[in-house]
Amino acid sequence: MNHATILMLRTMLGVLMLGTFGAQLLPPIVANEIATAAPEVSHLVVPYSIAGILGIACAQVVLVVMWRMLGLVADDTIFSSHASHALRLVDVVVGAFAAGTLLTGIVATTMLVVPNAASPAELLATLGVGAVGVALVLLMIVMRGLLAAAARDRAELAEVV
Repeated sequence: MNHATILMLRTMLGVLMLGTFGAQLLPPIVANEIATAAPEVSHLVVPYSIAGILGIACAQVVLVVMWRMLGLVADDTIFSSHASHALRLVDVVVGAFAAGTLLTGIVATTMLVVPNAASPAELLATLGVGAVGVALVLLMIVMRGLLAAAARDRAELAEVV
């Protein structure tokens, strides 16, 4: 793969990682503002703040794994003996997406159960994020299968040649 492309992508991953560190400051601030406006849900400030911070941490895990996988692509070893390592990295991404989706499901459940915890628009947005999370988990499972098949095919071609 083109080294300039990998450099640009790594730069973007770095910028996104920096952005996520700043974004982790937002959940407690937003939760406190909501609790000020609606004191009846002030008991949710800490759990929602934790869920928001952990959700962003899931995204950070994905960014770190993408950085590592770019190293395998740059070295042209993603399909070689490092294929099992790449598959484990994809498993980490699947786990991070699943954890983020689970967190979203927990938040959506509390929004449904706790009176006045969220407006209908906030609940729909949370459910939409959950649907995207499920789609990403399934997509990464398919991508993992494709990576495994490509690694097997490359190994088989190497034996032939």
